[in-house]
Formats: sequence, C-alpha cells, structure tokens
Amino acid sequence: MVEVPANSSLALYRQLWSQPALQAWLTSKGLETGTLRLHKDFIQGYVVRDGVRTPVRFSTSDASGWWQVSAPLRALREVLDPRDRGLTHLADGEQWVPRHLVLQAFGIELPMGIEQANQLERQLRTQGLSMPPARARSMAADLAQVQLTLGELEERPRLADQLERLITDLPDTTPWDGALPADGSPTLRQIVEQKGLGTPHTVGEVRNVIQWLRTTLPPAPPLGNYAGFMDWTWAPGQLSVSDKATLAALANAQLGGASAEGFDYLKGHGLEALQADPAGHLHRLLDSPEALDLGERWARSVNWYGTFDIGTTVPKAVCQQMVIAAIKLHADPQAPGKPGQVAGYDLYQPANMGRTFTAIRRDLENHLIHQKGLDSKLAVLAAHIGLAQAAPEFLVRDVPDAIHMGTPAWMELRLGCGMVDNLAPGTSRAMDEEQISAITVLGPTSEAQATLMRLLGLRIITDWAVLNGVIPRAPDGEYSAHMIQAASAAFQGQREDVSRAFTQCASGLPTRRSVAIAELLKVFPGVAASRLEGMTVQLADAGARRNMRVSEPRTRSLVETYMTGDLTPGKWVLTSDLPQAPARAASSPYQPRSEVIAPVEKRNELDARIRRLPALDGLLKKAVDEHRSALKSAYATQLKLRIAELPLADRKLLELGNVELFTLRGETGEIQAKETDAHRDAAKYRQGTLIRAEHGTTVSYYEVFAKGPIVKRTDLPSQLVLGGVVERKRVPAPWGVTSVPIVRGTALAIDVDAYAKGSDPRSTREPSKVIVEKLGATLPGVPRPEGFAPDDFVPDSYSSSKTADIVTRITQGNFYESQETMLARAKGVLPLEQHREAVARDHGILLGLVPFVGAYQEFAAGNIGSGLFSLALDVGGVALSAAGRARSLIRAGRALAQAPVAGVIRRLAPTLSPLVPKTAWVKPVASFSDKAFDFVREGVLFTSAALNPFDGYPQMVSAATKGLVKLPALVAGGATRLGKSVPHLITAEEKMRCYLMAAAGQAAPSRPPAAGVAGTSQGIDVHATGNNGRWYAIDPRSGRPFGTPLSGFQQVR
Repeated sequence: MVEVPANSSLALYRQLWSQPALQAWLTSKGLETGTLRLHKDFIQGYVVRDGVRTPVRFSTSDASGWWQVSAPLRALREVLDPRDRGLTHLADGEQWVPRHLVLQAFGIELPMGIEQANQLERQLRTQGLSMPPARARSMAADLAQVQLTLGELEERPRLADQLERLITDLPDTTPWDGALPADGSPTLRQIVEQKGLGTPHTVGEVRNVIQWLRTTLPPAPPLGNYAGFMDWTWAPGQLSVSDKATLAALANAQLGGASAEGFDYLKGHGLEALQADPAGHLHRLLDSPEALDLGERWARSVNWYGTFDIGTTVPKAVCQQMVIAAIKLHADPQAPGKPGQVAGYDLYQPANMGRTFTAIRRDLENHLIHQKGLDSKLAVLAAHIGLAQAAPEFLVRDVPDAIHMGTPAWMELRLGCGMVDNLAPGTSRAMDEEQISAITVLGPTSEAQATLMRLLGLRIITDWAVLNGVIPRAPDGEYSAHMIQAASAAFQGQREDVSRAFTQCASGLPTRRSVAIAELLKVFPGVAASRLEGMTVQLADAGARRNMRVSEPRTRSLVETYMTGDLTPGKWVLTSDLPQAPARAASSPYQPRSEVIAPVEKRNELDARIRRLPALDGLLKKAVDEHRSALKSAYATQLKLRIAELPLADRKLLELGNVELFTLRGETGEIQAKETDAHRDAAKYRQGTLIRAEHGTTVSYYEVFAKGPIVKRTDLPSQLVLGGVVERKRVPAPWGVTSVPIVRGTALAIDVDAYAKGSDPRSTREPSKVIVEKLGATLPGVPRPEGFAPDDFVPDSYSSSKTADIVTRITQGNFYESQETMLARAKGVLPLEQHREAVARDHGILLGLVPFVGAYQEFAAGNIGSGLFSLALDVGGVALSAAGRARSLIRAGRALAQAPVAGVIRRLAPTLSPLVPKTAWVKPVASFSDKAFDFVREGVLFTSAALNPFDGYPQMVSAATKGLVKLPALVAGGATRLGKSVPHLITAEEKMRCYLMAAAGQAAPSRPPAAGVAGTSQGIDVHATGNNGRWYAIDPRSGRPFGTPLSGFQQVR
C-alpha cells in the first residue's frame, strides 16, 4: 500500500464510494468494506453469515444489482486500473491505495521479482517519481471524459423526473412547447437535443425521451461474446487462416482422440451440473491454472506478440481467448462458420420452429457429440461459447419458457441483443429478458437511427419468414427486396391478427351488472359509474313502505333493482330525492310514525328515465353473442399459431395429407328412439377436438385442447369407430320387459377429463368409453408447390387455407363454451366450479397469445380494464393499468394461472397497478421493434439501393441480410464509398453508441496518435510495427502492438 496526497485525483474515487445508493447496496449485502476488491466486472470481499466469515463475489452479469449501483465507480476504475489488478475501498479521510495503482498511473510496469523490485527502488531513489508529459496528458483527457460521463449519469434521472412531472396524465398527442424557462437558460427541449435524443414536439415523444433517459446497461463481460480472436470477418488482432490451422491441430491433440488429455476441471464435474450452469463452469475453467497454462503455450505457438521476449508473460485475457478459440476450432476447423450456425448446426432451421431454447441447445450439444466427436462435457461448454456469437439471445438470463423460436417475442429478444451487443459484444449475456425487452420498446429519435435498426432487423425478419414457410431459404443468404417485403407483410399481418385477438380475449365477458350499468349511464348523463353504483331507490308510496316486511330491505341498489327486473315506472324514488323531514305527522294511534312523502316531480323524473331503459335480458343475450363471436375469432388466431409451432414433419403432414376432424362425447343415457340433438349436444366434450391426418402410409392423430399444447398421438387405431355402437337394453314395458336399441361408446385411450373439463392432459391414459363423431367432411391434402423437393418444402401453416379450414371447423363446430353456458356465466348463475374452469380457460388462451404480441403493446383504460378484471380470478378492483405492457404477463403466466392476481400485481409492480380512471393514450412513437421489421411501409433501404446502385447501399443491404457484419463495420468499415454516401447513418450510429456507453457507465477512452507503419493486410487498413522479422498490428485503442503476425502486410507507398 502507498500513501497519496489528499488533493490527488483519487479524491473523486473516494467521493464515489460514498454515494448513498452504493453505500445502501453495500450495507444490504453485509460486506466488510475493508476487504473489498473492485475489478472490471465484479467486486469481491467478505461477509459474516451465521457467525462465519465468508468470501463473496458479485458481478455485473448477475442479478445482485451491482451493475446498476456501480456505474459511476466503474467509469473511473477504467482510468485508474486499466490492467484490472483490483482497487480497494477508499473511505473518507483514507489515503492508502495499492502500490500497483500508483505505478500504473505513472506508466511504470509492476516488478515481477525481487531483482526488478530492487532496481525500481534504486531508480525511484535517484530519479524520483515523475509522470511523462504524454502520460499526464492522456490521463487528464481520460479523467475529463470520466467527469462528463459522471455528469450524464447524475443528470439523466433528474431530467427524466422533471419531464415526467410536466406531462403527468396528458394524452400523447398533446403538443409540447419544450417548457421555455423564464431566466433565459436552455429550454428542456434544447437540453434533450444536446443529449442526442431528437427534438420532441408532443407529449408522446417526451415519454419516449424519458424512457431513453432511464435506460441503463451493464458493461460487457471481459471476454465479450467469446469471438475476440475469430469474428465473422477478419480484423487486426484476430487469428489468420494459418494461425487457425496451427491452433486447431494443437487443440485436437489436447482435446480429441484416444490419447487426449482434455481438461482436468471437467473430470470433477457431472454433465447435469455443467448443463445447469454452463456460464459459471466456463468462467471457472478459464480461470484455472491448467487453462491459463494451455492458453499461454498456444499463444506462443502462433507467435503472439511479445511471447518470445525474455521475461514476458502473456496477458490473462489473451490466454483465455486462446483457449476459447481452441475449443471452437476443435469443434469446427472452419470456425466461426456462418452467422446463425455453430459447427455446422443451423440454429434457425425450419425444424426448430416453435421449440424452446433449451430443446434446441440440447440438440446442438448432441450434434457436437455425435457429428463432431466432442466429449459430452466439453460439448456443453462449446455450445455455450458458440451461441454467444451465433445466437446471443440463447444466453440471456431468465427467458420465459413461453418464448419459442419463431415467435415475435423471440424476434424482439434477438433484436434487443443485437442493439446492446453492437455497443460491446457480449453485453446481452449480462442482462435478463425483461431488460432486453425494455430496449426494444424504445422509439428511435431520428429516421437514421430507425434505418440502423432496419439493418439489424433484415436478417431477423428473413429468418422468421424461413422458419414459418413464408419464403424459401436462400442458400447464399441473398434475399430480394420483394422476398423481404413479402416476409415483412406476413409478419405485420400476423402481428395485427394477434393484437386484435389479444384485445378480444382481454375485453372480458359482459355481465348482467356491466350491461345494466352501461344502460343506466345513458339515462343518467353526467353521472360517473362509481357514483351510479352507490345510488339507491326506495318505494315511492309511503304506505307500501310502511307495510313492508321487517325482513325486506327498505333501501335497494338502483343497479341491482334494474338487474332483477323490478325497476318499473310508478314504483320507485331515488333515496337522495326524499326530503329529510317528514311531510306530515301521525294522525291517529294506528299511524304512530311520521311519513316522508316523495316529491311528485322527482318521481316523474325517475319514471321518465326508467321508461327509456330497455329490457335487460335481450341486451345481455346480444352482448354475450357478440362476445362469443369475438372469442371465436381470437381462438381461431391462437389455434393457427399453435399449429404453426408444431414440428416441421407434423406441419407438412397437416398441409399435404387428408385431414379429418372428430368430436367426442359421452353416452346420453337415452334409448336411441328418444335421443335428440339436444341430448347429444349436452353430452359433447367441448374442451378438445381430435384430428386425424393421413399422407401416404403415415397416419397421425393430434389432440387439440382449448387449454394447453397440441398433443400428437401415434398410439390410436388407424381407423376410428364412428357414432358408437348400438346395443340392446332391457327396459320395462306394459306387457313385461322388452329390448330396445341404445347407443354406447367404444373404448379409446384418451384422457376424458381433458376433453370434458379442460384439465391438463395426462401422459398415461386408460381406455374410456366415448362416442366419436366426425366434424364435417374430409379436408383433402394440398399439393406440394412445384420446384420444392420433399425435404425442402416448409408450409406457411399460419396463413395456409388448409389451417384456416381446420380452425374454422373447430371454432364453429366444437367451440369450447356453449352459448347457453356462456349466457349463464354472464348472468352469474353458473355453478362456482364451472365458473372457475371457464375463467382458467380464458386465462390460458390470453396467455397463449402473449409471446406473439409486440413487446410495446400497451393496455389502455376502458379497453382492457374490465376484461382483465374478469380474467383475474374475479379479484375486483385491480387490472393492468394504461401503459402497462402485455408482455409483462409472459413473466407471470404461471403465477397468474395459479395464484390470486393481487399477488401477481405486487410482484410485477410498477407495470401493474390499481385500475383507476385516467386519460388513455395510444403509442404514437413507433418503437425499434416496429421499425426494424416493417419493410412494407418503411422501404427506404430498398428505395435507396435502387436509386443509388453505385453508392454502397446494395452491398449494405446484402451484408445485413446475411448477418455477416455488425453495424460499425457495416456502415463505415469495409466500404469506403459507403461511408461517404451515408454520413447520416454514421452520425446516428455514433450518437447512439456514445449515449449507450454512458448508460453503461463507460467513458470514451482517449485514443493515442497513430503509430507505426501504415499499410494493408488481407485488404484491411492497419498500422503495424516490426518485431523479430514479423509485422504486428498496432491496437488503435492502446497504441501497443498486439495479435499474431500479419499475413501479407504491405506498406502504403
């Protein structure tokens, strides 16, 4: 430890430790501040638990909250400790800091042994401690940049709160003048412009700015997306083709073959443990002495810069990246391969449509084991490493199981990963699904920014279209503008269908009370619904009131009186219209009480209102019929989505094969002569429909339940017995006993409760007696389109006319709730158990749509409120508020279905809140997830490519569609003429990058002046320096040589 002066630059470091939010976090974790060690991506120290002193570690990629509270501290740490050797806690008045911190600040290397330490001591005694002028200027510039970042981190939340106070409860379309201050200082609009957040003119645009101001990001993990040495396109500092060949041979000798040694770390851990926490095990493996030693040996084998200098050590990060590259090359000598693939396994192949991330990941591991020969334990880590680069959405934390491959929720998750990983690769691995989703609902602040998002969205929308069979896969990754626009049109159409279906499902069943209130509000204009429900009536005739039974209430609710049909003219008066004092006193001993006489004009006024009220039963039946029709439409949309998520082989069978639909029912108990359609309809099992599909020699059955997934059955008989069997039943007759025909069921191995009651289908099924009846005629197979081989054909199941016919049959012929039952539920006379079953079923359908609605979709008061009130297990008074997002339900689906909604509301706050009347607003600012996937209304990329074929636009669109490059290189790196033709894109990208860097607590580092010799290597501009007869690239971030020898370096003459 070294003592430093009190007025040094460390005063800022000490001040940051004393921030209230950081101190509160340290206290909540019970950390001993004297033991703290601050590193780039984690903090470690000791806590006392149950009397035992225990080491702990919190990182920026866990859920501890460290990255949220440490942003200012981390920004300064980058300057003070660039080598990441660790900083200690600095309390008020404390002056002692680690020795290496002072040496780093003065540009002095830490001594590696006794001899170097003695030499440094003699140097300091004779020459003193002085900082070179260049180093002083660099550090001053870095500290100035940190100060700017710290100012931003402090000002953004304050500005957001100020803006929010100004626009509370204002509709989004309200014009906003920028809140011009009276003292002549910059307006709020000008401040927003200075931060690169555009120029808001409406309240809706201000709300978007507030979201930007509250956006925070974690720092990227130190090893990024594990692609530091092998990105999609080569760059200085990465391995060349010959380097890869050398490293692959060394990796195969170490990790593969009969004599392979492998990693000792893996031998001490089981396969299930590795699969449960691959990130943690990979981190510990890479930190192990064994891996670091291997990485250093392999770095020397490929001539990493400085490895042959006496006394030098290879940096830890280089050793770790070398081990990562070796594992990749052991799995695939052509690594990293193509975007979206890991070792030849296509993650976005149509066969993975509708599957969970976990299922696909297990497939990838099996591919690495059986096709690439990897050890099963190593395959788990190799898959994790490959996914970080090829499909980072797989590694986002806490992704709900409902997000499947091919859903819009997956698309938006993937888009969000692309956005944050563009800032720094690997950032998304430190975030959870909810945090990523919050990024995608931000609205672009400029059209250029929206164009950048479309570049990210190009590959995603084409992958979605291929998964769903909208367009065929292009072998070379080249998709025409027409194909991309067709994909976008299909996506937008599906999104609109789902949005409409979601609103219909959430609108709620109209009840006798809700219809009564709606009609009463018409005849009581200006009266709020809450006041109306508190209004009461009494009998207008004083004598009638006097003669009422004691058990009868003297005062009745106006609403309930109308609901029961008792609200008739000439009978009632509003309680509020009765005088407070009696009109006359008692006139005889038989009239002991005073009487209150209702004013005639008030009675007449109420009678006039009552006469305008229609009969309630007819209105309720009409409202229920309309609701049932809307639910049928929503249910049809959900069924189409579920069919589209079936495995590819099943989607093909349903499209190409002959399809029959069947309903199941129980026995009526009536003899055949007396059995009627009403008897049969009452015995029908409405919660499930059985589908039989036949194509060639393949026959499969599918159980389609109103609640839950579609279940494939291959164990049912090839042909079903239809209509049951007619048996004879002995019944009494006037002449004795006679035998009459009766229809009986036949044995079929199904779960009767799933079909009849909607319970979750069981995996084990006992034969049950059921009657199978065909639902409509056989639907013939659709011919396979010309030009498609059987293996290449992918049906567009969602938009298929065959799918539409199937779901129409189900919704029209076997809808899950009969009209009579729904009407009884609306009247409130359905038995409690059946009512709960109906509510749970509606729940399931609503939640089934959530992964397909846009993350931006908001609930609006009056649109959703009563519906979710109905769906939320009848817990009154609570619903999703206006501006609450539907996607929140995806994270609470299980809790919402199993627990009272009030508990869910507490867990999801502030997205969920008590339902209160407020001005609803629509979403006027299109989010990134809107812009990124809309190439129909937003066709600027294709228009520019067509009008300017020589300025680089076509190359940009082509590269983005293939997913080959990230935005910085895409916009300005490879094509120099592109940088000249689209400066607005470069400016927008740089603004967004700088803004998000500050949100992550990262200050832009100062860049040293270019050094070395200018030239090119593999077509890329590079500055290089010679060493031991080889050319090495100079890292523009540090000004130091790095990497392996450049291949074919040519100096610029």
